[in-house]
Amino acid sequence: MDSVGFTAPPQDGTDRTADIPAGPDVGMPAELALLRNEVKTLRRALASRANIDMALGVLMAVYQCTPTDAWLILVDVSQHTHVTLHDLAERVTASTHGPAPSKPVRDALRASAARHAAARHGSPGPAPDASS
Repeated sequence: MDSVGFTAPPQDGTDRTADIPAGPDVGMPAELALLRNEVKTLRRALASRANIDMALGVLMAVYQCTPTDAWLILVDVSQHTHVTLHDLAERVTASTHGPAPSKPVRDALRASAARHAAARHGSPGPAPDASS
């Protein structure tokens, strides 16, 4: 399950819909509540995904990196700054038309981008920052 409560479909081909109670035993109100909750969760996941995709584009433009590196940078900074991926993506995209993210987040983004660029080019990259 990801940060917005979305669980990816199983890779083994099993049908997860079998876990959802349905039919006369559950009743329409209970089934309707389950479906409404699922729709709410899927909408939140879609909105979050769109924001994350925009943040990836910003990182790719700013740091001239690949989509994979942009994803790794976003995940790395999220983990090291204890900011959820969704919140970090919002901060990155908001910085295109408002204030920049906080200095610790900007520093973490730069350091992570430098590490991933160095790894892509086969050099060891900068030493980790002791203040992190």
